Amino acid sequence: MSNAYKGEVSIEGTSYVMRYTFNSLCEIEDKMDMNLLEYFEKVLPNPKMADIRFLLWVGLVPTNPDMSLSDAGDIMQEVGYQKILKSVSKAFQTSLGIVGSPNGASKSSGEKGAVGTG
Repeated sequence: MSNAYKGEVSIEGTSYVMRYTFNSLCEIEDKMDMNLLEYFEKVLPNPKMADIRFLLWVGLVPTNPDMSLSDAGDIMQEVGYQKILKSVSKAFQTSLGIVGSPNGASKSSGEKGAVGTG
């Protein structure tokens, strides 16, 4: 079960929970050799399946430390590309504070728990 206060998102139809942590976001920047803003602007409008599999894997590792990239691909195969894409998008928005918190209010950069504030 996911915990929205931690930025967690459940993948529909599974027991898997995703969460993008600071380390997850750094992993994306390192692999893609660009900052997240560039990545969102250049890659995400037309992602390759390998990109989505990587984003899924990076989001699953914080809650499933033994998860392999191949395991993430198997989950994609089982659940379906569109549901995974929806879960990845929601997990990014939740972790970055773009989506409202569980009580319905959006986080601001000065609120406790917002990305970058500790």
